[in-house]
Amino acid sequence: MSVDERKEALLRHCEEHGRVCPQPGKWHELWQLIGAPERDGLSPPLILGGWAFSSNREKRERFRSHVSYAAENGLLNDVEQFISRLGEEDWHSCGADRLDWNFGDEIAREHEERN
Repeated sequence: MSVDERKEALLRHCEEHGRVCPQPGKWHELWQLIGAPERDGLSPPLILGGWAFSSNREKRERFRSHVSYAAENGLLNDVEQFISRLGEEDWHSCGADRLDWNFGDEIAREHEERN
């Protein structure tokens, strides 16, 4: 199987059952595993302040970019092994109807209702 085929198979696995991305701590571990390559122009995980104000779709796309980076830089084996060890509790998941939802919008709505 080619690297591209393996990457696509891994991405399909990562999106099964509504999976979006690893939970923040695990995503940070994966980021470290691939070398925290901000210097290469790759954006970091949407964790900490980025978690609440990004949609599930944005999180999924950012995570996909990390897997793609790993594939392009000879790190796919390491990422496949890492992901194979994740349990369901290590994943952030949502239904298709919640892909464009984010916590920040909910916080703003609640704030607006109070005022």
